[in-house]
Amino acid sequence: MGRDAMHTGNQTYQSGFAMRSICSLIIATCIVTSPASLYCQAVPKVLSMITPDYPEGINEGGFVICEVFLLSDGKIGIATAIKGDSRFQGAAERALSSWLFEPSRGNPLRRVLVSFAFYPTTFSGLRNKVVAELIGDRGLPIRIGPRLVSPLAKSVRTAAAIVCEVHDVRLKVDIVGLGYGLVLPCPAFERAKDNLFPHSNRYVMGGCVVQPENAAEVLYCPKCRQAEARWLKAHPMQE
Repeated sequence: MGRDAMHTGNQTYQSGFAMRSICSLIIATCIVTSPASLYCQAVPKVLSMITPDYPEGINEGGFVICEVFLLSDGKIGIATAIKGDSRFQGAAERALSSWLFEPSRGNPLRRVLVSFAFYPTTFSGLRNKVVAELIGDRGLPIRIGPRLVSPLAKSVRTAAAIVCEVHDVRLKVDIVGLGYGLVLPCPAFERAKDNLFPHSNRYVMGGCVVQPENAAEVLYCPKCRQAEARWLKAHPMQE
């Protein structure tokens, strides 16, 4: 990752997240984990969920971790906040009370931990969305709920057709994964990208500050992606 951090042309993608505490908007990040030593051996699937209400009068973020015991039919037996900001605990517990997990398969009682992160901000193009992840036994996240997409700027979307300078093909709009962090570039890959597939844009890097958005709109060239796939096949482990 880190090679296709672009929205247009060869420009490096820059996060356009304007954090403003204007309204009581919530974007909640939920992580559900099931320790192997407890009742359930695998993370149960969430069948339905709602976003906690953002408490009025609070213009700061926070997090809450709740301990949840599930009944055999998948409904919530008890949901109790065990860690985090006390100002958000009531909202988290109330939201969890209406969640529904898949029914148990022989386990009369199951325990999961649910973590909510509250963001009292307005993000471009986003309104009242939920980001949620289930963390499996191996620590691998499983995204649930809708994707939060960082959109292309209006000036880019309404501009005249942009054509790939290598393949003379008009760029198309796609939604790709959005990651965060620093990645050490591969010189060989970067040289090939500049010369052979400058508009592949298979993913986007959004910087070091993690935001709720997990996807982004990009402009891409289909022939660039084909060229990149051929190059990676011929140069394994080079990305």
